[in-house]
Amino acid sequence: MAILRGAGWAGAVVVCGVLSSCATSRYENTMHPDYGATQHDTDLAQCRKQNSQVITHSGYAEATEVKVDEPAVQACMTTLGWQPAKS
Repeated sequence: MAILRGAGWAGAVVVCGVLSSCATSRYENTMHPDYGATQHDTDLAQCRKQNSQVITHSGYAEATEVKVDEPAVQACMTTLGWQPAKS
């Protein structure tokens, strides 16, 4: 599970976008062959948001973290038709 502290949803979306843009793997959508990187990134952000939990820790300094269930994100992307592109 990925953990982001003190960034909230906006930070999570930015980090997801940065990480996905740095990825070397290409993906294709079997249900929508005309979809490209923009649609992939949008679906990935949606799947991450649906499968994330914001946790707030109280104490001396209040902190929040976002836990992402990566296997659930992958299952969500597969349901939407995304799979690694065949080279």
